[in-house]
Amino acid sequence: MSSSFYRDMKGTTHRLAPHEIVVPAVPDDERVWVPQAPDVWFRPLMLNTLAGQWCNLLRVRKSGILSRHLHPNPVHGFVLKGRWHYLEHDWVATEGSYVMEPPGEIHTLTVPEDVPEMITFFNITGCMVYLD
Repeated sequence: MSSSFYRDMKGTTHRLAPHEIVVPAVPDDERVWVPQAPDVWFRPLMLNTLAGQWCNLLRVRKSGILSRHLHPNPVHGFVLKGRWHYLEHDWVATEGSYVMEPPGEIHTLTVPEDVPEMITFFNITGCMVYLD
């Protein structure tokens, strides 16, 4: 890219670059939550079609299960509320936990019955392959 592309740059961002976007991640508006399964919703936060990356919030109310699946790339998660675990592991992700799923890891996300609501932020690259 030639230096002339940045000639009119004032500040830290080129005039054609998108501005930062700040939105409430967990707003009161229920319309932003997309139903996925009984008692399971997701909230898209970022969809990057060029890189195949997406960030979302996963919300489970009552006891819920996200069907057995895998991702061909690593997945990063951060628990904002509640707790959950994978049926295939003996650890529990609690509020404030960071979770890294290695590529190809097969898992079934489960929220226990005594958790009224779980919300986790996920950063995903690539697809999600359901196995059931």
